Amino acid sequence: MKKFRCVVVGPEGVAETRFFESKSKRALKEELNGAGLEVVSMVEEVRIVGGSVVLALLCLFFVPNPLFDTAFMSLVVVSFIGLLWVLSLLSRNPKRAVIPGILVLLMVAKITVTQGAFGAGLRDMKPKAQVIIDALENYRSVHGSYPKRLEHLVPRFLAALPMESRSLSFFPRGEGYQLVTEVEPFTVIYQSEERRWLTRYPT
Repeated sequence: MKKFRCVVVGPEGVAETRFFESKSKRALKEELNGAGLEVVSMVEEVRIVGGSVVLALLCLFFVPNPLFDTAFMSLVVVSFIGLLWVLSLLSRNPKRAVIPGILVLLMVAKITVTQGAFGAGLRDMKPKAQVIIDALENYRSVHGSYPKRLEHLVPRFLAALPMESRSLSFFPRGEGYQLVTEVEPFTVIYQSEERRWLTRYPT
């Protein structure tokens, strides 16, 4: 059954707003006309309580700390769905879009803040990692291949491993290698074959 908010005019000629339940607008209109009521307008009531609770729980769960495997991408998807829902509510009953709209804005704000922090962390990490990347390339130009471990760069190619190397995981891969590190809340990987950093978003 669906709930409808209707403005009807009774036999006395007075318009009033009343709520009815029916399977469809057509069936309700026929029912009201049969009861001697003229239907001026009829709007289906969107049930938002359950949806608002779900959005609130998702927002509370994800917004404080989106570091779980599914957190960030789920937050993006939920925010997109929530935005479509709010737009739908605005076209039906703007007042009922307030609470869902606030929840969606909170999630969008968290996405923006997270992306901003990630971008800052990436800009800080890259120059430090480039020192090791350059040393790896120099090692290869001399030996014809990359080392098995970063420690093999010392002392000829690096006087000592920088402190930042402790957060880097080095993985030889065939004729190339990968450098893997965390820039919260994502994992970033340097591919030597492509000579670029890739972001692995949690899914």
